[in-house]
Amino acid sequence: LGTGATNGVDHSVYSLLVLGSELYVGGIFERAGGIKVDGLALWAGDAWQAPAAGKYSVDTRLTTDGTAVYSRTTGLTQTPFPQLQTTNAGIRANALSSNAVVSRTASKVAFSSAASNLSANEANPLQDIFLRTTATGAVTRVSDFARLASGGQPEAYTAPTLSADGSVVGFQGSLGQIFVSVSGNGRLISKVANDTPGNRPSGKPALARNGLRVSYESLASNLVPGDDNSLADVFITDLQTGAHELVSKGVNGQLANGASFAPWPNQDASALAFISTATNLTNNLIAQPVRHAVISFSNGAASRSLIYLSRNLQTGALGNADTNNVRITPDARFGVFESAASNLVANDTNGASDIFLFEIINQQLIRLERVSVTSLGLQSNGASGNPSISDDGRYITFQSDASNLVGLDTNGRSDIFIRAVDTLETIRLSRSVNGVQPNDDSKQPSISGDGSTVVFSSSATNLVSGDGNQPASVFLVQIAVPEVDAPILSNLTGHWAKASENGWGLTVSQQGDKLFPNWFTYGSDGKPLWLSMAAGATLQSDGSYTGQLYDFSGLPFNQINNAQAFSSFNIVGQGKISVPRPSKLKFDYTVNGLSQSKELDPLVFAEATNCVAAAGSSPATNTNYTDVWNNTAESGWGVHITHQKDVVFAVWYTYGANGRNQWVTAITRSDASGKVFTGPLYRPTSGTPFNLINNTAAATVFPEVGTVRFNFSDGATMQMSYTLGGITQSKNLTRFQFGASPTRCSHSAN
Repeated sequence: LGTGATNGVDHSVYSLLVLGSELYVGGIFERAGGIKVDGLALWAGDAWQAPAAGKYSVDTRLTTDGTAVYSRTTGLTQTPFPQLQTTNAGIRANALSSNAVVSRTASKVAFSSAASNLSANEANPLQDIFLRTTATGAVTRVSDFARLASGGQPEAYTAPTLSADGSVVGFQGSLGQIFVSVSGNGRLISKVANDTPGNRPSGKPALARNGLRVSYESLASNLVPGDDNSLADVFITDLQTGAHELVSKGVNGQLANGASFAPWPNQDASALAFISTATNLTNNLIAQPVRHAVISFSNGAASRSLIYLSRNLQTGALGNADTNNVRITPDARFGVFESAASNLVANDTNGASDIFLFEIINQQLIRLERVSVTSLGLQSNGASGNPSISDDGRYITFQSDASNLVGLDTNGRSDIFIRAVDTLETIRLSRSVNGVQPNDDSKQPSISGDGSTVVFSSSATNLVSGDGNQPASVFLVQIAVPEVDAPILSNLTGHWAKASENGWGLTVSQQGDKLFPNWFTYGSDGKPLWLSMAAGATLQSDGSYTGQLYDFSGLPFNQINNAQAFSSFNIVGQGKISVPRPSKLKFDYTVNGLSQSKELDPLVFAEATNCVAAAGSSPATNTNYTDVWNNTAESGWGVHITHQKDVVFAVWYTYGANGRNQWVTAITRSDASGKVFTGPLYRPTSGTPFNLINNTAAATVFPEVGTVRFNFSDGATMQMSYTLGGITQSKNLTRFQFGASPTRCSHSAN
């Protein structure tokens, strides 16, 4: 297009889109037809144009709603922004609205508003809490009961929180108390016997997703006995019994010597993340009392363990500046926080607060990365805050003052962004390249658990037509998240799990048309149990794999010595494995007459691996060790290795002192050679019986029980050395060969 020096663009084109008579071109280029266009160009029929000015960027995807063009959409598209704080008749709120939160499937949205026209009989001149049903648009005021509990005193109600289904709403009052409404029935929470309220202010409530417990911060000294530190502490209250638990305590039960606040629970509040300035929460005293993000795990019988989240994984150093707004997913595997610290990751030199994603396995922090970056990984040039994360950890929303996270961000305002963790892309939700950018700040995003919807507040008056000079409003964005454009997996080797049911999983090795799956879970007594398709799962005409499930007994692990490890087995059922869609595995099983179906995702904790059939290749040349390993002289036990970057996650299938099968997990890291991996061993004490696991964590307590060292001589042989229960042994292992064609795995980036 064009002629001579004005012809075409000066580098690669990745996306074309036609809107009316105009052609939009996106890609990696600076100029089109000799003019500066910064990665996005418009051919208007006879000449190139720059749709808007901005810093050089890369635009790989363009979409349109028929009116506007949206760039850098990473497969996410948005509907027009509906204002949420309107009456059932569509009348807009006549006062400020903010603090919006959304239920897991976006069926409910709660927000605070000082408007007097959202519901009938509005007698409170200050802010109230409203609940909107998205399907019908019905708006209900849910904070009326709180005024009665406070003796009718004027009070503003803010900071709403929702259970996963939206049936439970919590909030705080400006007089310093916490309230909860359960299906319309409300009560004061921050109280003691005889309905005596807490004697000092409480705030920042956050409901467990199951709606049975609520966490909050409080300066009150009368909620539990002996709370005399005169500092803000973090509490959990059981909504059924009214019992309070003070969570922000030291490892020996001592009161915290610094303030703790802003808690965020997982599905059932068995894990609670919060912010603290205390220096005595662990045995290792903290010298620098800045705000740190921590997570406390319930280990049963009033016992808790705590780890720091805002720390550098390589050096172990805690953040050197304040961290705030920590959030965790229902299974407590993923989470986010904002931090002004410059030492959490390498090359953090922007001098501004950033958003960080973390991952936890077996109560250990294994991943920390900065996500408030551009799609090319460049750091932002402005402060970012108020993060929110989807339940599966794939999508993160946040607000940012930065102007370089996406191209063409020239409004000089705080905007709402979403980070797609899988694709490493960052987009601005309100970006319209041939429309008008938001003319004021947008803040406080909240993403639904299923990742489908984001709500936020904004002072911008041009997000919807006819907004005019209205007060700050609350908006909703529905996001379509299509399936990943990827082929159905041809090789299923790896570790498969369900994020909402942390604590069990399926390890699979595939060789040719045969699978070797092992299922680690819990028996009817709650004790760890593994079942194996020991004879293999074979390919069926419909593309699925089926096989019998075996329950083994054997020699205690320390007595296995160059002889058969198993002593007996029983066939307890049948398993079926299929691939319903890309990057998904479906596990159907019948065990002792109980039938269930689970849809699983590949476990990714460092970097995804790609496994393919490698007929004719030598396993010894493999540099990725993902596979099942055993000692052929000791059939009946083995180790499944999942190798991602410098981390090996292992599941060891063996037998306990009574001959019952047991499983032990390990998280190990490599030395400089890349061949020696060392780390702790973990063994759960109990969990939910497999047939009762239903979208909640199967187990939350994984005590450290020993150490292990994997020393790989090459890709086919290794030595496993371990200390477990005071017993130290070494075993020589090889890749288990059971099928016609071996498998070779590699990191996705290779």
